[in-house]
Amino acid sequence: MGDYYDDPRCLSIPPIESPFGRFIISEKLRHNIITTKECNHLDELFNKGYTIVDSSLSSSTIDQAREDIARGIKDKKVKEQEEGYRFNPKGSRVFEAWRWSTAVRKIALDYRVLTLLELAYGRVPFPFQTINFDLGTEQGLHQDSIHFHSVPERYMSASWTALEDIQPDSGT
Repeated sequence: MGDYYDDPRCLSIPPIESPFGRFIISEKLRHNIITTKECNHLDELFNKGYTIVDSSLSSSTIDQAREDIARGIKDKKVKEQEEGYRFNPKGSRVFEAWRWSTAVRKIALDYRVLTLLELAYGRVPFPFQTINFDLGTEQGLHQDSIHFHSVPERYMSASWTALEDIQPDSGT
């Protein structure tokens, strides 16, 4: 068995899901392996299952992504979800926009998000899908693990980036 601090891959589950998660986080902070801000994010992930990260993206990147998605929908040049799977019939779910939108690709590769995921999971993360929406999905609480799996298990995570200003009462 390896050392958790030197090689997090020695765990069969992600460090953030380990029963020793809090200890691992506090030890990393004590040894200056992570910053206080990173520690706070990891603590939120451990305790709540989510955290809110200030993006490293510029507002022009966000605006460009919105424009790209709108143009792709208008020109009907995007892969959308089938009608039966839409929760908001007025909205579109655009798949894999990272393939043709530099702005969406930049969002998927947001340095701060990827850095936090690497700290939480102890492995280098890689984005593998993007789904963009032109309107709120109105989708209820759900779990995506039925659609996505990882080997080893429990190493998949999702990240959402709001492309518009949101408020605490904006919904789930």
